[in-house]
Amino acid sequence: MQCGTSLSYVFFLSFVIIMQLIMVNLFIAVVLEGFAQFSIQNNSIVSSQDYDALIELWSHYDPTATGWIKPKHLAFLIYELPAPLGKLDDYKEILKKTLDHNTMIK
Repeated sequence: MQCGTSLSYVFFLSFVIIMQLIMVNLFIAVVLEGFAQFSIQNNSIVSSQDYDALIELWSHYDPTATGWIKPKHLAFLIYELPAPLGKLDDYKEILKKTLDHNTMIK
């Protein structure tokens, strides 16, 4: 006994293939939506301008571009870099307090 016509085989195969494509597209859409939500929520603390400032200051301490600086220069580099990579704001505050203190002593 035969079930259906020969057209039923074509319908079944096309239905399976189309449903697989739809499911793959839905899966990709969910992954991309999750990535978009994560990238919106996760604003990086360190921006490209911070990296540019680091590279510029690093080049002052490493003019030959060896990728190495002396350990004694590292502290100066950190205090010259703005936040979040460095402590320029803290350095300015310390310098201001020191200058105010020295002015009061004189």
